Amino acid sequence: MILQVNNITKSYVQTDNKPVDVIKNINFNVKKGETISIVGPSGSGKTTLLSLIAGLDSIDSGSIILDGQDLSQLSEDKLSKYHSQKIGIVFQQFHLMPHLSVKENVRLPLEILNAPNISERTNEVLEQVGLSDKKTFLPAVLSGGECQRVAIARAMGIQPSILLADEPTGNLDNKTAYQIEELLFNLVESINMTLVVVTHNLRLANHCERQLQLKEGQLYENLD
Repeated sequence: MILQVNNITKSYVQTDNKPVDVIKNINFNVKKGETISIVGPSGSGKTTLLSLIAGLDSIDSGSIILDGQDLSQLSEDKLSKYHSQKIGIVFQQFHLMPHLSVKENVRLPLEILNAPNISERTNEVLEQVGLSDKKTFLPAVLSGGECQRVAIARAMGIQPSILLADEPTGNLDNKTAYQIEELLFNLVESINMTLVVVTHNLRLANHCERQLQLKEGQLYENLD
């Protein structure tokens, strides 16, 4: 298993100091190369769950084991480094650095990791997402679909063990969303990469091998 989520819980304290259970004793496993979608209504905890898997937030109890490593056993510094090496993330809002060019945005995680062959790897992933001719462009002059292509290239550049995508087509029109969906699946399937995607888009969800539903903080296998 590339990912094991074991009985995790997460709660937050509201303004009235009452705790709210957002994630309730969730368990699931993901095999290497598997594609999984997580669907559910707004406020059901989907983005929280993805943030916990990514190490962007801490669990209250349980364990998350990624590629054999229990993330709860790592110090904050080691967790940050492990996250940078093992997990690629694609966000709905792109989160590109506005003052950096397309090429510089994609290079940034590789430079942070002091990875080998940075220029070669950057050019390779930009070609894969169809942006070789826009390396010097700033995000402000790109379309939404092009910005998401840059974000995908940035996430894939580090060759992560798992790719997490939070509503990757949520800000795009239907035609562009379909193009990004096809690109994403073509890329992950070509290298047998694991994908976990949170989405409201049922077409995107059904493109995955497995569909999970999150309802009121609990996870269910979608057997429809």
